Amino acid sequence: MIKYPLYVTLDTNIFDANKLDFSQDSTLGLLVNHAKAGKIKIVLSNIVLKEVEKHIIKASDGVCSSFRGLRKELINVVSDKFLEEIGIETDLLMLNKEEYRTKSLKMWKKFLEKLNPEILNLSLVDLDGIVSDYFAINPPFESSEKKRKEFPDAFIANQIRKRFGEDEVIAIISDDKGFKKACGYSENHIFYQSLGELYNAINRQEREYKEIVRITNSLIGRYISEIEEEIKNEDCVEVHGLSCDSDGIESGYDYSDAEVVSLEVLVVV
Repeated sequence: MIKYPLYVTLDTNIFDANKLDFSQDSTLGLLVNHAKAGKIKIVLSNIVLKEVEKHIIKASDGVCSSFRGLRKELINVVSDKFLEEIGIETDLLMLNKEEYRTKSLKMWKKFLEKLNPEILNLSLVDLDGIVSDYFAINPPFESSEKKRKEFPDAFIANQIRKRFGEDEVIAIISDDKGFKKACGYSENHIFYQSLGELYNAINRQEREYKEIVRITNSLIGRYISEIEEEIKNEDCVEVHGLSCDSDGIESGYDYSDAEVVSLEVLVVV
């Protein structure tokens, strides 16, 4: 059973898989809703933040280049004047890369403000341990061809292990097998390949909880009338008051009188 709030961390590939869509109703946007509802608490490595930022800039530059490419294709077919006559302003396709980089990063920062993640910094990294893993060819360094590229994963995995130890539960969202191995398959690590898997787990638990509440309230409603009747008839009430024997020795309990005026049905919510 998931205990709320559940700590959740995301690998860079999850942001890429969702096409950097930070809109309110997007898959990534739902993280904000769950965080505000108290179901999850996002934890992100500062390395992941930098990688996502780099990918956002690359995507923004790609968009600008695509529009420039479209303009080039158009003017190879017809003249600028022809396009202007039919209402197409080719100058609008000449997007300024710096301007759109700024706009794209502003969108990212706005999303982070809503998400309010805990940031893991490099003070958590055990450099000696990472170097040892590198030479021992431990995860994520198994592939000799990609060793240099795996260093970021090694740092992120090390941050996670140091921050959460072997007791505090953390959900790790990644579809990178090497990264998962580097994190270590500790009992407090819950792995999901996608945000969809995480959301399904949360929704499934919510349904189970609501069913338990429904059954509990049904049982309470079923037995409340019987309990009320027994209390009214005093069938289940025995009172052993305070008494004294011939030697003046007291026994029993000293009670104060109380009257039950009404009973209310307990409802579990």
